[in-house]
Amino acid sequence: MFWLKDLVAANKVKLDVLGLSAPWFQAVAIGISVKSLMHINLFNVTTNGQSHPIGIETITQLFEPHLLRSVMFCEFTAVRAFIQPFQQAYPDLTNVKTTLSNNVPAALPQSEIEAFRADLDKSLNVQDAMALGLRFVGRETFTQNFPI
Repeated sequence: MFWLKDLVAANKVKLDVLGLSAPWFQAVAIGISVKSLMHINLFNVTTNGQSHPIGIETITQLFEPHLLRSVMFCEFTAVRAFIQPFQQAYPDLTNVKTTLSNNVPAALPQSEIEAFRADLDKSLNVQDAMALGLRFVGRETFTQNFPI
């Protein structure tokens, strides 16, 4: 969608949603437009008497596994890079597990808390425990629990 930004900047495309030009209105309009575009069928394939529509969405799904795998590795690398200074400042695995376990919001469903604590108990090193904690509680809560 980066090309759309260039088209808007060059005044080739104008995005007006009810006369408002707020970026989030434009994002909604683009999202709805792209979703509609994805559902356009290009042709039908008939096999065994059943017709199967083939469209842009079908073609896009061919690339989905590779894209999801790329996103997973990108997130994995970013989490490791983010927690590196924290794991150096807090090298004791027992203290890290205790801190993470004691700072889970009580408002969460009990089953979710128990599952997190069970996964946390399985962590064999500080890096894995902190990565699990960061993914579970988010950046803000994580940095409050482990100030450096």
